[in-house]
Amino acid sequence: MLEITQDILRELSEPAAKPAGCVSIYMPTHRRHPQNQQDPIRFKNLAKSAVEQIRQSDDFTADDVSGVEKRLAELEQDREFWNHRADGLAWFYRDGQDHVFDLQRSVDEMAVVARSLHIKPLIRVTQSADRYHVLALTRHSAKLCGGNQDALDEVFIEEVPATMEEALGDELTEPHLGAASYGGTGQTMFHGHGSKDEEANKDRDRYFRVVAGAIEKNWSNPSRVPLMLVAVAEHHAPYHRISSDRFLLEQGVQKDPSSMNQEELHQATWEVMRQHYDKQLSEYAERFADAQARRQGSAVISDVLREAASGRVELLLLEEDAALPGKVDWTTGKIDEAEVNDPQVDDALDDLAEMVIARGGTVRILRSGSLESKSKIGAIYRY
Repeated sequence: MLEITQDILRELSEPAAKPAGCVSIYMPTHRRHPQNQQDPIRFKNLAKSAVEQIRQSDDFTADDVSGVEKRLAELEQDREFWNHRADGLAWFYRDGQDHVFDLQRSVDEMAVVARSLHIKPLIRVTQSADRYHVLALTRHSAKLCGGNQDALDEVFIEEVPATMEEALGDELTEPHLGAASYGGTGQTMFHGHGSKDEEANKDRDRYFRVVAGAIEKNWSNPSRVPLMLVAVAEHHAPYHRISSDRFLLEQGVQKDPSSMNQEELHQATWEVMRQHYDKQLSEYAERFADAQARRQGSAVISDVLREAASGRVELLLLEEDAALPGKVDWTTGKIDEAEVNDPQVDDALDDLAEMVIARGGTVRILRSGSLESKSKIGAIYRY
């Protein structure tokens, strides 16, 4: 599973330098047989709708149309691909390249052809405040997972070494131990130079240091998501001592991760994360109330739109059921409101979220009722 970081969202949010055709396809998917048998058929129907829209658009060349059709057909026929999906799927095409993202929540089916990517459903799924990361760590291995209250899936970050051997290579300390049998009992006794435990702990700490640095740089900082450590009790203190990751939670799960399957790992980590999630919602509400009192924040949609257009919104809070039909002018921040049933109009608050991310801000989707605001939004400004 590919982690969708802030950098990826920002890249997808950026308007194209020149008008060009983009394709966005969303659909719910299924993890298990037999439900997943219908997924390729649903994708084929959405692909057909997208191609029909492309043929009616002036933003695609003949080569573009051919390329999109070919890639969609290849994906639809890839049985191995459809056997290993999560709860939702997003497929994007822009500038001759396509990208696939697995989602840990279901999404509505849609095929959108426009001059920009339609990433609003992606923001709603990936920026929920219940997201968290897991580092399942042993003395010799590290497994990374990303999840929320509904699911936990393994994540592959190329820069994070999965094993001690991969991290230390030739620098791995030799134990310098010999073995011999004594007294005819058949019992093996070890002897050598120095302490075996001391040498092993040196390697452990060096490995933990490499893992911690790689995670902080390539996972935590780009994603800005809480990180939870799952390890035996004796490994928590040395890892916390070594790591400078500001997203690492103080509380973790003190258990050998290799003794748990993925479902058990999810249950154990969410029990801890649930407490942090509730606390985080309260902290967001307090931060927003304080910012309002200092006139460094607002719940007035027109004000927030204007400040977002100028790049001033540092943190945008949206309740999960917040909605306002309309389209936002990214230059002025003004909104053209529209009827709810107008099929050509998006949610202006999703436009707002997209704008905030593109300008370097952060978006968090909160549980309904988290903010004492009729607009169901809250913005905290940079200055």
